[in-house]
Amino acid sequence: TLLYGAAMRIVPADRSSAHLSFPPSPTKHESVKFRAKSVEVPPGGAFSFPLHSPGPGSLVRVAFQVHDGKELEFELWQGGARVHAVLGEAHEGEVVVPAEGLCEARWAQQFSWVGAGMLIWSPVTVSYEVVVVPPQHLAHARVRQLLQIARHGTVAELQAALENTPPSDSDEAGLTALHAAAAAGRLDSLEA
Repeated sequence: TLLYGAAMRIVPADRSSAHLSFPPSPTKHESVKFRAKSVEVPPGGAFSFPLHSPGPGSLVRVAFQVHDGKELEFELWQGGARVHAVLGEAHEGEVVVPAEGLCEARWAQQFSWVGAGMLIWSPVTVSYEVVVVPPQHLAHARVRQLLQIARHGTVAELQAALENTPPSDSDEAGLTALHAAAAAGRLDSLEA
């Protein structure tokens, strides 16, 4: 897993001067983690950074916490289209990215009105973690889970796992569910 810090860029909310520089690309099989504490989002502005989806079906895991009970809008963009958006003081979730290519993770400050038309105009601080998981990594994780179930799980668990992962799929060492079940002496799993 590669880790990048918060040395990204703050852009205006209208995105007019958003120029995205891109960190070095990891291999298509590595997860990449972006993490920072106490990034300040200016009034009416946004904080964003580029990230790369190594293939269709990549998973972006997002967790953020806004300090002082304020809210920010988080958006994930790809190819000029908004893939995901959420408004809140905290969020934790996953988004499947539809294609390979450059994406933008972005936190924007909304204006807040309180009382008799009074506008809140102050910076907002956010801490975040964004992890990009390539589809190949997800496929390997499903196979490893299938092998574990073939060794130690019930027949019902194995049948459920086989609905999502073909029995011919192998792990990094070339082992399939049949290999795992046979090595564990699980005749019931071999017959499933």
